[in-house]
Amino acid sequence: DRGTAFITDSSLTVHPALIVVDIATNTQRRLLADTEPVMPRHGFLAVLDGKASRYNPDKPTMAQAGANGIGLSADQQTLFWQPLTSRELYSAPTAVLADPKATETEIEFSVKDEGEAGMGDGMATAPDGRLFLTDIERHGILQRTPDGTISVVAHDPRLISPDGLAYRDNTLYATIGQWSRQPALNDGVDKEQRPWLVVRITLPPYQP
Repeated sequence: DRGTAFITDSSLTVHPALIVVDIATNTQRRLLADTEPVMPRHGFLAVLDGKASRYNPDKPTMAQAGANGIGLSADQQTLFWQPLTSRELYSAPTAVLADPKATETEIEFSVKDEGEAGMGDGMATAPDGRLFLTDIERHGILQRTPDGTISVVAHDPRLISPDGLAYRDNTLYATIGQWSRQPALNDGVDKEQRPWLVVRITLPPYQP
């Protein structure tokens, strides 16, 4: 058994989905396409660098995308994901998602709305069950414990649109994407700050 890969297809403004790849057979399926758990929120209001923004295709000041951030639970039994243009966190059992015999109705029924988190782009999981999520609007990183409690574990003005996350030995590593400051979203003005950063965050002690 060579396993299963789970991928988010953000698709920017159209047709987002989850993609499930059976590595052994090299087959893939698009799941939950165009359903609420993978779609950007219509009329979503984001506050980026203190400026309120809604997606406007004629004059974009923020990105719009569906399912984007994705993470696998430590026991590999649960998949988590977030649409980028949203604050909702969703999950579903990997056994259902990976089952080629599961119907679309069964898959949709298995999805759980885990409630609101931040406007997130990246995720990472720890062996103890913690889930870490980026919080673009607040220049921060959130921690979600197995009981669903969310807290802020990092907050710094240099965390500009934090993106990729990786966890090891109670330490987080984050790439700082700065996509909210790209010229395309700021009337042609490049507001990105150099140098580009990869940051290391030592987490506070955690007792389950």
